[in-house]
Amino acid sequence: MMDISVITCTYNPDLPTLEKCLDAIAKAYLRYPIKEIILIDNNSTEPISELALVKKFLQNQPTARVVSEPVQGLTHARLSGIAQASGELLIFIDDDNIIRDDFFLEADRISKEYPFIGAFSGQVQLQYAVEPPDWTRRYWGMLVHRLFKGNSWGNLYFENNIMPNGAGLCVNRKVALYYKSLHESGQRNITLDRSGQSLMSGGDNDLAMCACDLGLGMGLFEKLFLYHFLPTSRFTLSYLTRLTHGIYYSDILLKYMRKSPTEKTSIKRKIFDQIRTYSMAKEDRAIVKAMYAGQEEAYIYLESKKSVVHA
Repeated sequence: MMDISVITCTYNPDLPTLEKCLDAIAKAYLRYPIKEIILIDNNSTEPISELALVKKFLQNQPTARVVSEPVQGLTHARLSGIAQASGELLIFIDDDNIIRDDFFLEADRISKEYPFIGAFSGQVQLQYAVEPPDWTRRYWGMLVHRLFKGNSWGNLYFENNIMPNGAGLCVNRKVALYYKSLHESGQRNITLDRSGQSLMSGGDNDLAMCACDLGLGMGLFEKLFLYHFLPTSRFTLSYLTRLTHGIYYSDILLKYMRKSPTEKTSIKRKIFDQIRTYSMAKEDRAIVKAMYAGQEEAYIYLESKKSVVHA
C-alpha cells in the first residue's frame, strides 16, 4: 500500500459541512488506511482543535492531527500541509469536499498504474441544500462542477482537458516539494490563492503544473469522485461575479509567472463584446463585465510592477 497523506485546509468552516467532509474521510479510511490526516487551521476565529466535532474525529482517527498556520491564505495553508506531510502521495481535500468511500483506493491505483502522472484529480459533482437558479448552471464550472467520461492526461501547460481540480487534487511528494521550493526561493512572490474575502483561484493550477516542470504529466480520472457541497450564497450573482473576477485576474498573473503569452483584449474586440452583451440576460452581462474587469486589473497590477511585456 502507498503511504498517503491527506491535507485539509480550513478557515472558519461551516460546521455541518466540515462534519460531512470528515465523516467521508473516515469512511474512506476504513477501506484504505492512509498514513496521516493533517487538518490545517488557517487562523480561524475559533481554533478548530476546540470544536467538538474535530475533537471526536481526532479521537477516532489516530493518524489525524491539527496544525495551525497563522499566516492567512490558502497558499500558506497548503505549504504548511506540504511541510508537515510525509506520504508518497499528498491529497488535498477541501473542507467542503465529500469524497466517495473508494477515493483513497482509486488514488492509490492511479498512482501505481500511471507512475508518470505527477498531479491528478477526478470528477466533482455539486451538492446543495436548495435548488439553485437555472441561469447559474452555465457557470457551475467555475464552482468546480466537473463530470466527464474516460481518463485524460498529458504534459502540456494550461491544457484544460487535463488540468486537475483543486478539489481532491493528488500530487506526488516530489511535485509538492518542488512547489514548496519555488515559494521558499522567492519565485512565487505574487498571491494566486484565496485569502480572507479574496476569490483568487490560480494556486491549485500552479501546483499541478509543477508536475510538468519535472517532466511528469497531469491528468483527470473518471473513477476518482467527490461531491462539492455549496451553500445558497455561492449561487448568487454577487458571488459569481466576484468569483469570475478572481478567476480571470489570477489567470493573467499565473500566465505571467509561468511565462505563458498573454495579450490584452483589443479595443475592437471590447467594442464587439460590448455590443454582443446587449442581447444577453442581465446575469450574463454582469459575468462578462467581471471577466474583463479581472483581466484589466491584472494588467494594471503587473504594469505597476513594471514587469509585463505586451504582445
